Amino acid sequence: MIEAKIKFIDVLKCGFYSRNTASPLFGSLCDSFDDLISWASSKKKIINTQTFTGTNIGNIKNVYYLDSSKDSSNDDFVIVLWNETLHSDGTTLGINPNSAIGKTSILSTSFSDPDAIPGVPSYFWVVPKKKVCATIKFGHSETGKGAFDEYVNGFLSTYSKYRVINQSNNIVGYSGSGTSSDLKDPSPLPNFVTKYSHSNAVLTEVLGNANNITQILKVRNIESSTAVSSNKVVDFLSDLLRVTPNISSKKTYKVWEKITYKPTVDEIKEIFENYHQNTLPSPVDQVGFVYNNGGKTMLDRKFISEKIDLDLNYKRGTTISANDLLIALRPIRQSLLSALD
Repeated sequence: MIEAKIKFIDVLKCGFYSRNTASPLFGSLCDSFDDLISWASSKKKIINTQTFTGTNIGNIKNVYYLDSSKDSSNDDFVIVLWNETLHSDGTTLGINPNSAIGKTSILSTSFSDPDAIPGVPSYFWVVPKKKVCATIKFGHSETGKGAFDEYVNGFLSTYSKYRVINQSNNIVGYSGSGTSSDLKDPSPLPNFVTKYSHSNAVLTEVLGNANNITQILKVRNIESSTAVSSNKVVDFLSDLLRVTPNISSKKTYKVWEKITYKPTVDEIKEIFENYHQNTLPSPVDQVGFVYNNGGKTMLDRKFISEKIDLDLNYKRGTTISANDLLIALRPIRQSLLSALD
């Protein structure tokens, strides 16, 4: 048995869309990953499986396709990617760029092969029938969601069977047949959009009390270790004290802001979504709603995730094969997916 942490991801879009439309004209989650696997498998060597060049996702430089498997009984997929990371001390693992797709061996940290690609693997479970994916993190791997998103988008944009190529081998658009015969103007565009799944229990509670909301709360944490933050603390206290204390030591201050406001149902949903996806216009650590009886509900950023034990025999110096991982997920598939209901 090996312990892992699984974290679910909602797939909001996957396919080819006309502008300002919610449903794809062609392509789907299952179809896209069938297409991805077919393309990557044809590349033979790992080095040929990049779908984009260079990235600014943390310390990840490039992303490669290692392995995949599909369960024909339910159309689930497991995809294994390799995240290339820069290294300077020789402690990062590596793969041989000329290895065949599906090989699980990892080079030792000595990097005797100068062409080795340093990095770490990441594992993804794709469940098209639920329109979700999941990251599966082991001790030897990274979550890698951002790289996964960019990798799939890069594939849809550059290598999908729906791309239309002119005589100069340039992509001129996308069509349902992959030919110019049904190419529309403007052409639909590829899009793969995801977000971490979160429980709707708190949202349900707030919406049930929407008519009782009288105020909205915002809480921000300010670190006094920087001059800008220290000045904010001093400015706040100067309105209350004749002699403002010297703020020098590193300390975290909570700043609570409250406004009397009765939000609409749509505004509550927007606040909830922006907070969970960290897309609020300014940094906010907590958001809450105060009710007319004095009670309040504070939002949290708890996503749907859990630690699980998988029946796998992991050998140090290797990656876990996609097929082995898919088989290990089968017995607990329903219980894991029930968290999304």
